[in-house]
Amino acid sequence: MTKDFDVIEHAGNGQLNGVTMDLSSFSTVLHAIFAEGADYTKKSVESRLAVVEKLLGAKSLETVIQIQSEYAKASYAAFVAQAAKMGELHSNLAKAVFRQHARHEVIGFIRSARWVCAQSASRSNGLI
Repeated sequence: MTKDFDVIEHAGNGQLNGVTMDLSSFSTVLHAIFAEGADYTKKSVESRLAVVEKLLGAKSLETVIQIQSEYAKASYAAFVAQAAKMGELHSNLAKAVFRQHARHEVIGFIRSARWVCAQSASRSNGLI
């Protein structure tokens, strides 16, 4: 009876060790997402400050409209590019999580199947 508990405890420890090892890859992808977001925010603030400086130096209404139009086009293009990058990073994160989860499920299933087979084999041998 104690042997059964040891087998179950060992299986659980193996899964826990696998999860902690996989957390490093999860945190790496998550760190990349945060870094990318911070970088985009910094660039966005810098470009807005540059536009404000240009607008303050504008001499005519036509120049102001031109500066605003250029800023709108550039900021939209930057936003679309950033959205694509962030989408790819989040997709990578989801793939990593799914891969880890699927791996742990398969490992757990195999260990459970081995345990059940061992139990049925010992019962059929008249040991229990």
